[in-house]
Amino acid sequence: MVLFESMAAGVSIVAVRVGGVPDVLDDRGAWLVATEDPIALVSAIRTARSAPDERSRQATPAAERLATGFGGRARVQSCSDHYTRVGRERRPR
Repeated sequence: MVLFESMAAGVSIVAVRVGGVPDVLDDRGAWLVATEDPIALVSAIRTARSAPDERSRQATPAAERLATGFGGRARVQSCSDHYTRVGRERRPR
């Protein structure tokens, strides 16, 4: 939820590439670092703090990704596609 809230608020995101994080964000909308790279994490945090232009540049793709991939219409379409697929798989032949 923090990712979605940050994306909606236009807040800079520094995250580790774990779990579903890469499914939600890419390098255009956040600083993503490898899990076992603390130096890269520190560097990303420093960059995020000191580069207002870069923060601004990343806010737009993050907000667009939120709207197109996780907004109401996208969720309804995803559910509809899922039920359609399940309905096809379960039809008697």
